[in-house]
Amino acid sequence: MAAITVGPDAEIGARSVTVTDSAAALTYTDGFMVESPLALDIVGTPAQGSIMMAYAVSRDFETPFDTTYTGDGFFTPIVYTNLQVSAVAGIDGSISAAEPYKVELLMLVDVDAAAGEKDFNILSGPAGNQVHFPAPKAFDLQARDAEVLTPGTPLTGKITEAFGTKLYKIEGSATAAQYLSIQVTASESGAAPAFALLPESGKFADMLDYTNVSTMITQPTASTFYLVFWDNTGTYDYDFELESTADAITVIEDTEPNNTSATAVEATALPAAMLGASLATATDVDWVMYEAAAADVGKRFHIVTMPGDPACDTVVAAYESDGTTLLGTVSSDGDYHEDHLSAAIPAAGTYYIRVHANADYYSPSSPAYDMVITLE
Repeated sequence: MAAITVGPDAEIGARSVTVTDSAAALTYTDGFMVESPLALDIVGTPAQGSIMMAYAVSRDFETPFDTTYTGDGFFTPIVYTNLQVSAVAGIDGSISAAEPYKVELLMLVDVDAAAGEKDFNILSGPAGNQVHFPAPKAFDLQARDAEVLTPGTPLTGKITEAFGTKLYKIEGSATAAQYLSIQVTASESGAAPAFALLPESGKFADMLDYTNVSTMITQPTASTFYLVFWDNTGTYDYDFELESTADAITVIEDTEPNNTSATAVEATALPAAMLGASLATATDVDWVMYEAAAADVGKRFHIVTMPGDPACDTVVAAYESDGTTLLGTVSSDGDYHEDHLSAAIPAAGTYYIRVHANADYYSPSSPAYDMVITLE
């Protein structure tokens, strides 16, 4: 009887064994097979700029995974404290569920992740007493180019596999700021078409949103965005449509003091965007003034706030020329950021937009917001 030790970095495949005694050497060709203790099953599209489900199944039934966790999944997230996924450049793997012999993961693949075969490893157990579960060459990451989405030109795609992805790129103006709007729709029952919106870096660590409708301001120095289409229900075999628009926009500054209607910052034309604005305190107020022309009568102010800081809780409203009479209502404050429509503009003249914080939820660590004002 012979004891054979297999290292964690041993090549997968058949191995020959040679037994030698004083008389002769006897070789058993392909005498045994080296297998990984871990099988990785990818569900989705293993390619650059992708979101994938992965299931890591242990073949070692004598060594279960350490499924120790904290959190309850309701008020605090579940964290498996004694399970670690090895770092793979450009790929973030987070554990969403764990059983003694199976780990479920969500894998986010950056647009610039290097293509090729990828090793995958899980470490199980407390620090200093971890068991290594290697899976050499667990999957092959495919290279792909982003399909260009042109503002104003609808684009149709088809999702052909559960949790599959499509990669798109949209570019704003290289010379002027633009108000860019993107939405994805589908008529398939049960489908939830959406996209992860990534900035020019193409990295999920910088992800701007995961949504089916998004608006943003592009600048000449940062006008490229990536869209990773992904339906998190797993529904597939349906067509979807991406639509986008890009409009010229006036950029205004949050110049202090602008805490009253008398000191309001002027938006000389709409649409307008106030970028990098800040509510420095719970009582800070920002005012914007607009001179409505006769052609604007009957239209409404559409006021949208956005990060900035995700937890900057804004409240907005439009006012008539006296700066005290509401044009409609104050925004609902149903979320941190607002999407508010005023009443119709009754006559040409001066109008104001007021932004303040919800004092009950104000955080000095989250003062920043962007705002877009349009007429509809």
